[in-house]
Amino acid sequence: MNDDELEELEAGRQMSADPFQIARMFFTAMHWHPESAGEFQFLMTPESLAAEGRVDMAAALFRTIERPGISQKVAYAPGKPHIAYVGVHRGVNTGYVPKGTRLEDPLYITLVWRPDCGGWVVHAFGDRIPAEAVPRSA
Repeated sequence: MNDDELEELEAGRQMSADPFQIARMFFTAMHWHPESAGEFQFLMTPESLAAEGRVDMAAALFRTIERPGISQKVAYAPGKPHIAYVGVHRGVNTGYVPKGTRLEDPLYITLVWRPDCGGWVVHAFGDRIPAEAVPRSA
């Protein structure tokens, strides 16, 4: 990933109050630049980065998905509007899962609203993380 692409991602993250936009940036970076996973740490929580190898594990998991597609629907944890989930599905030909399409067995990008991190950030990729297990601040 070149410097211009990284600057564009960082600028987009700072401007976005929409968890889908952050999930889309994460998806795009993982899909097109998995070898550069460490370069887009600004999209992730400090706790995720502190877990040694967490970014590399997410990139490795992402590489196992054949024809990945990101859901255009954001699901919020019940009673916890600061926790959001966006599905990543296998076998999608377009990159995006069309609205209203139901696919089985998604992986999830778990996001959290963290003012101390500048807004929405990715906490995890893989299983849906229960809201009570997602930290609210560093």
